[in-house]
Amino acid sequence: HQQSDRQLPQIELVVQCVQQEDTLSQLNLVRKIGNLFKGLTEDNDYQDEQWQCCLLALAQLHSQAPCRSPLQRAFASAFQKVPIPLKTTAIASLEDILQHDLENGKFLLLHHKAKVDDIAKYLEKIMSLLENFKLGQECLGKNSLLVVEFLTVCLTYRMKRPQSCSNDDAYIDEDCFSIIKVIIAILHKIGLKLNQAIDRENSCLIGDQNLWLPLYKRLLTSASSILDQGDYLHDSRTSAGMAIFLILRLIFNQNSLVVKMRDLIFRKQANDTDILSEELRKIKSNDCDETTTLYLYHGLLTMLNVDDFVKTENEYQDQESLMAIIISNLIKISYSNLDIENEVCNQKISLLSGKIISDRNVKYKIDLSLFVSFVSNMLACHKSLNWKVILLPEGKLIQNLLSRIWDNWDHPLEGVRYQMKQLFNNVLDIHIASSDSDDDAFMLQLASSVLEQNWFRRGKYDILSSLLKYLPISKLLVLRPYLLNDVIYAMIDPNVTSHVGNFLDMLFTTWKNEHRNQSSSIYFERLQTTWLDPFMVLLKNDSSSTKRMIIDQVIPRLLNKIPESLQPILSIFNQQFDTEPNSHMYWGLIKILSIALASGVMSQIQRKEILHHIKEDIVLWNGLINVDLIRRALHHSDSQIRLDTFALLCESRKTCEEIHIVDLELILFFIKYNLEADNASFRQRLMTYAKKLMVRFRESSRVMTAQHSKVNYIQSEVEQKLAYYKVFLRQLWKLCIRSLYPTASFIRRSTAIGLLQIIVEILETKDVQHTSEIFASLTIISEEVEILLNCLNDPFEVIKETAYKILMTLTVDYLALTDQARIGTLSTKVVNLAKSFKPSNHIAAGYLLKLLLSRYSTACEFNLAPAFDRSTVSVSDQEHRILVALYTIKQLLIWVHDGLKVAKSNLSLAITQSAVHGYLHCILRCLSNLTGGINDRYLPVWHEILTMLLDSCFCLSDIVTPFVSHTSPEGYLPIDLLTNDDKLKILPSSSSEHEDFISNCDNQIITPQVLASYCWRSMKEIFLILGSISHLSQHSIQHQLHLEMSSDQAKTIGEFFKIQLCIVKHVGAFELCYNGFVTYCSMLWNCNGFKFIPSIWIEELLDDLKSCNLSKNLCSTRRSAGLPFFIKAILTTEPMSAQKRCFKLMMTELHQIASKDSNSIDENARNAMIHAFNILRSIYRDTHFGEDVHAFVCEGVRVAIEGIGTSNWQIRNAATLLFSALMNRIFGVKKDRDEQSRKNSMTGREFFSRYPKLYHLLLQIIQEATSNIDKCAHSVVLRCRLLAAKAITPLVEASKIIQNIKELLEMLPLSEKNCLSQNFVHGVLLQIDGLLASSLYLYPMESSFKDEILDIFASKAIQRIWICTAKNKCPTTRSLLLRLLNRYLIKEDRLHKSAKVSLYEMLAEDIEITLPSYIPGVPLLLKEIVDTLIAITMMNKHYLDPIKQKTLLHRLIHNHTDDIRCQALQSLNQWTKKSLKEDSDVISSIVPFLTEYDNLETVISIFTSVVLTVDFSDEYLAEDKQISNFGKEYFNVLFQYAMATDTDTNLRAIALDALTCCTDIILRENRASDLGNFIKIIVPLAMENDDCSYRVAKLLAKIS
Repeated sequence: HQQSDRQLPQIELVVQCVQQEDTLSQLNLVRKIGNLFKGLTEDNDYQDEQWQCCLLALAQLHSQAPCRSPLQRAFASAFQKVPIPLKTTAIASLEDILQHDLENGKFLLLHHKAKVDDIAKYLEKIMSLLENFKLGQECLGKNSLLVVEFLTVCLTYRMKRPQSCSNDDAYIDEDCFSIIKVIIAILHKIGLKLNQAIDRENSCLIGDQNLWLPLYKRLLTSASSILDQGDYLHDSRTSAGMAIFLILRLIFNQNSLVVKMRDLIFRKQANDTDILSEELRKIKSNDCDETTTLYLYHGLLTMLNVDDFVKTENEYQDQESLMAIIISNLIKISYSNLDIENEVCNQKISLLSGKIISDRNVKYKIDLSLFVSFVSNMLACHKSLNWKVILLPEGKLIQNLLSRIWDNWDHPLEGVRYQMKQLFNNVLDIHIASSDSDDDAFMLQLASSVLEQNWFRRGKYDILSSLLKYLPISKLLVLRPYLLNDVIYAMIDPNVTSHVGNFLDMLFTTWKNEHRNQSSSIYFERLQTTWLDPFMVLLKNDSSSTKRMIIDQVIPRLLNKIPESLQPILSIFNQQFDTEPNSHMYWGLIKILSIALASGVMSQIQRKEILHHIKEDIVLWNGLINVDLIRRALHHSDSQIRLDTFALLCESRKTCEEIHIVDLELILFFIKYNLEADNASFRQRLMTYAKKLMVRFRESSRVMTAQHSKVNYIQSEVEQKLAYYKVFLRQLWKLCIRSLYPTASFIRRSTAIGLLQIIVEILETKDVQHTSEIFASLTIISEEVEILLNCLNDPFEVIKETAYKILMTLTVDYLALTDQARIGTLSTKVVNLAKSFKPSNHIAAGYLLKLLLSRYSTACEFNLAPAFDRSTVSVSDQEHRILVALYTIKQLLIWVHDGLKVAKSNLSLAITQSAVHGYLHCILRCLSNLTGGINDRYLPVWHEILTMLLDSCFCLSDIVTPFVSHTSPEGYLPIDLLTNDDKLKILPSSSSEHEDFISNCDNQIITPQVLASYCWRSMKEIFLILGSISHLSQHSIQHQLHLEMSSDQAKTIGEFFKIQLCIVKHVGAFELCYNGFVTYCSMLWNCNGFKFIPSIWIEELLDDLKSCNLSKNLCSTRRSAGLPFFIKAILTTEPMSAQKRCFKLMMTELHQIASKDSNSIDENARNAMIHAFNILRSIYRDTHFGEDVHAFVCEGVRVAIEGIGTSNWQIRNAATLLFSALMNRIFGVKKDRDEQSRKNSMTGREFFSRYPKLYHLLLQIIQEATSNIDKCAHSVVLRCRLLAAKAITPLVEASKIIQNIKELLEMLPLSEKNCLSQNFVHGVLLQIDGLLASSLYLYPMESSFKDEILDIFASKAIQRIWICTAKNKCPTTRSLLLRLLNRYLIKEDRLHKSAKVSLYEMLAEDIEITLPSYIPGVPLLLKEIVDTLIAITMMNKHYLDPIKQKTLLHRLIHNHTDDIRCQALQSLNQWTKKSLKEDSDVISSIVPFLTEYDNLETVISIFTSVVLTVDFSDEYLAEDKQISNFGKEYFNVLFQYAMATDTDTNLRAIALDALTCCTDIILRENRASDLGNFIKIIVPLAMENDDCSYRVAKLLAKIS
């Protein structure tokens, strides 16, 4: 039809679409076709054969397009726009393609020629017509019988499993699930409804019904078979249960369907006259296990309507209820402890979202929840159902459901907890629907029982949130008056914080809804008594962690849900500051103000109510609080409080909100004293808030200026505010400029110049006229400009770059670049900096040169471009600057050429006097100025300069490459290479005469490091210049500037990069080269003349690797040197239009090369394998490839595992690195040192759903590895024993944990006479430790289980107590059993008194025995012995001899072993904290052991490490005066000891350090006058020596 005179425009577009390879281009063409269809009218002539041809081609393209891709959706959209007269033709075209595809697929299946993924492709084609495609649905409807028949063939084909397991089994199971899912979707939309009664024969069917019924029967048979077989995926079996009831709905009418439902559930035999008698008999005759029953119930509940169940209940009221039998079976299954547990453990059932979740006795909760929800809906829709007897609250049904909830509401799986919450909601709904009375006794009983449970259980808060929907909060508070306190204390635990937070949100919201209709006075009174009073009591008296939780979590939630609570909260805080200000009060106040301002809940009336008690002469901030409080917060010792206060001043709800004068003063006050904050995070956030401030400054000034021009009566006020703005800006600018003095620290300089950059970037905005005027009012004097210019010489590049950006915003007049003399001075400075050997000077020269080229007055001559004659050409100012940059490059190249002459003859002289890499860096800066294009007249000059530049780069590369490519460049110093005029040659680096050589030339010492630095810098500039030239060429081609390089030059550059990446061995060289090569490859891909070069390189490299014909250009190292970088640069720059062809080819071929048998290949082939592994590793590690690599992950894991098992070490090493990269790609970068950390993990179900091919591979490997797991558990390798113990733990069934622990304990020897390996004993103990930890963690609330398991452990372990004593010569096993006894028996107080005393005496004797520290495990043993002794001492003081206790503690603290002393102090520290938390008598438990010591050094060391912890000050603020006196007493002791001049200096230093730790006590226990006297006394100590001076300064700084 293309030759036709009346060719349709759609035909041409279709042809172009076929010819295009780029997906985006095809997408645009298809959209054009759709628009052409949309523009057609019904009046057109549609009889032409071209229309049929066009639509048929479009249907073919739609079928071939990737499923669910934007291109396929575009084809469907184009079909939808076809005019009505063409609808029939369009559907016929789609039918032709569909029928052809189904016939081909059926032929392949019947003749067993189908590939693994063929069925999936056909299913996707069918679904592409069904989803969001009306014409496609009509097409399927006309061919519904053919489609369902094809799906039935597919299902039958996939159900024929091979006899032996293969890698295709995963595909088979996935296909079965997909087929059933598509069948359900198709039958829902287009399935034929037969509406038969059960007593009718087949003869009653008419038309297509006779064809549909056999299909339905076959589907029923297949679904029944899948449902009953445990080999299939659980998804498949779930879908099969749904398909069964869907087919029954299509075949039978409602009356017959009700009968069928009861027959299936009650297992009644079908009549022989039934049309489905044979099929239903198979379903009922199946020996249904519990899982099959659940799948059947799930299908029943999801596929049938509520009306169907209501009908069966109404019609069979005199018989057993269908609902009752279903729920009784579900509860029975959930309580079952049959062998199904083994199936659950083996098959790892975990089916979410309406499927099955199983774990120990927690089975099938989702089906139970689904059913109860179904019952709840039935009661809501049909209240006439007489189920009250069944659904009574005290009845068996409801009680069983509640029992299931209580058992599993705190289950480790989030899915189970969520289902328990849904189940509880449904139980409440059922109770409400079935109850006629308003009595809520049942609700109160539930609430009471829930409130009595442990507050650290996560599921508790979900249940309480559900109860709040039906139970008033007042009744909840009657049941639990201190509810808020309990919730806040529980919130400290991070495991329940989020759950408690959600409950608090619900609590506050419900309370507000209940009290919204009350009067204002009553409302605020109850708000105060219910919420605020408990908050303030806790804030005043509780621990620091509780205060932090209230301020961080509770009050913000209260303000968000009850905004009117702001008034009383601020009033309380204002009153508290008058009596007792502290850090938490500041922090809480700033937090509240931030939330209040962000939410905008304040008004002027509210402020008056808040501040009625404040004096009139006090300056208020924002009309809310005393401004002095804000000022004190801005210089608070806590950096977080300072930063939060600064954020409060800077942020606002509107960017144009006015900044008050007080705020401006406070901001300057803050910045002045925080420019040198040493915390990087603090400085980063300071800059963030400063940006917000400057944006607000700009926008508010713009609004005020607009008001000034429009409203006359406020002009004076606006002028005054703008004047304040200008003063603030000038003061801030001046403050930052003065902070840039030469001796200032880097932190101060970087912060100050960062603030200056924010000012000029945000305020100097050309499109905001008025703001530019404000910034223009900022007068910048010449001294300030000089300061900024001097910043270009700063050692740190970040300051250089920021200074350059600031200077670029200044005008020529500010920079004084209209003066020829100044231009000459700065040009000379550029040359001097470029000639310097220091790299920082080169960068400074580059920035200064770029500034001059961009900002000098074109009326003056530019000294660095003497060859440019400005009088010969008349050009614009921009073109003039470009030409000056061009001739500057030419002049710099002349100097480079001179330096190269020197370098060729004498490299040492070139290093000291004629270094060229500084000039090259200046050339690199100049190249960026050429992007605007060059006048045609000067293009020959550019080509000449480009040739000179490339020649110079390659020449310099030839000189320095021998040094850079050397295996040890830092120690390489060949004399001949430095001074020989002949051709350079490499001398042996092992010559001893080179190692001590030092060349002295003009008093400049040349060391190997200096030489290496010169060569490295030169190569770096070469690579960057070549990359810049490539970028300039690409830019020139895109904008037709004619600055691109020639094809010969492009090839030369490419060969240079290729050689450097493939030959150079040192990592630094090819990493520098990589950046330039990436730019070069990007240029090649995007230029028509060069875009085939990268693919040619890829093909050549793959040919070399496949043929094992490795050229000398490929460096064979462990990491393949720069070869992975070479490949990665090409693949990362491959454009989207290429459809990742090179990437897919490379990945496919590399996996094939890496999978060769390393034992039967030669050296070259092994090297090719190593290269393949290293390239794959580089690709998998690169995040640029994103999701593209996931298709190859399975193959990558396979080849990596195979490579790890080879005998060649190099291949094993490369394969291990590849495997590590794959693990990072699959699970994410590891951020935890624990190998079994949950931070980088996923469930087995999720893993194998993503990578199904790995299932059988990993299964086979694990089976081989675990066949000898006992040997692993008792291996001589410690790491192997540890991993074996962790591997065994999850394999033990929950019901057999106790039995396994008992068997393991009995394996331990009863005495030292048993000759068992210590490795064996250690392995058994590790397994016991793992089982105890995992079981007690999973079931922490089951006290009976815990008691039983610990009683068995105690009885068996005591019989083998000799392992802990000196009779056992292995410290490792001794320490491990001691740790188990201490953790599970001693600290749990489960060890008998006599056993404790016996163990105590044995360990006390052992502590005196000196063990050599070089024996493995000794430090750990000493730690466990000390920890156990102190634990027994602290927990059993009442029956241990006090004198022995004190003597033992004295021996521990004065022991000659450092480990024992350290552990003793740490243990005391832990017991002190425990005593404080439990409000026990600290003085009676700890102090008696300290006060009787004669050695004051011991007292000080104990006091410093034990009492003065981080939370000491807060803990000792309690009302217990005895504890407070304890702090005072020791403070006095420390103070006197620090001032004693006749004692040892080291002990005085210890005392000073201890005083520094307890500054909070110093401030709290001393009045202002006493504190002054203390400072006067302590200051003279600083004059004695440097050590005391440092410690006194530190102490005074902490106090201040």
